[in-house]
Amino acid sequence: MSRLKEYLKIENGKGRIKMGLHSVTFDDHGHVIIYVPSLNISAYGDTFEEAQEMLEVALDDFCETLYSLPEPQRTEELKKYGWNRNPLFKKKFEISDSFVDKEGLLKNFELSDDTKVEETFLMIA
Repeated sequence: MSRLKEYLKIENGKGRIKMGLHSVTFDDHGHVIIYVPSLNISAYGDTFEEAQEMLEVALDDFCETLYSLPEPQRTEELKKYGWNRNPLFKKKFEISDSFVDKEGLLKNFELSDDTKVEETFLMIA
């Protein structure tokens, strides 16, 4: 089964950003963590629902900040994370397939080797 391709579509006239992003979810010391590697954004909560709510806030803040930047700065900021503008669809940014290395993830978050990591694809409009 092929993985869905991540994307950001910046709709300048409408003031919104549509996204398709890979995320990973895991438990850490009694908290649920949701991490979006391609944007280096994470959120946590006592439950999955709380973590989702916090992720929505974090993504809203990210989008608000990104949208407030002039176009050249916006493009440069996204390039820092590995995103590139689609040559045919100028509003759309894509990233090379981001691979989540479980061992690297566990090391970065100082998790045990038996931590269960669940991958999901988020579509946000």
